Amino acid sequence: MIPAMPARDPATASAPGPDASRRRVLALAARLSAVLAAAYAADPRIVLAAPDDDDARATLAATVRVLFPHDQLAADVYAGAAAAILEVARTAPDTQRSLAEGLAALGPDPSARALHDVEGTPFFQLIHAKAFETIYRDPRTWQLLGYGGSSFEFGGYVNRGFDDIDWLP
Repeated sequence: MIPAMPARDPATASAPGPDASRRRVLALAARLSAVLAAAYAADPRIVLAAPDDDDARATLAATVRVLFPHDQLAADVYAGAAAAILEVARTAPDTQRSLAEGLAALGPDPSARALHDVEGTPFFQLIHAKAFETIYRDPRTWQLLGYGGSSFEFGGYVNRGFDDIDWLP
């Protein structure tokens, strides 16, 4: 049961009521916004920190898994791609802003449809390029896909059985 509000005494009518505290909160929010805007104008890194919490990492790892689905690929490969994306985001305020906006647009559980909606954005370009590079440079991915790795340091493919393809008819 909600308790009844006490009746206002006309003698204390100038005392702050619920409306006065709402006004104070709104005024404080306006001042805080002005301070943040001034801080951003001075140095954007003050206001726009790269999303670096566990939720951002988990969302990015899930997003990368949706972009590059390999059922047998270890989860830490996707986590490494998320860490690489966050590392890139630390380099520039525009990248930080793009990442923050993209993560907000995706929500905590990214889907192929949500990614399709942000496909033309700088956020998508960043995560697609960096995730592609990180995942397919990992030797565990090479092993999964049957790629033997670089052959240059071993004299090239001519000396390493370039013609031993047994899966072609």
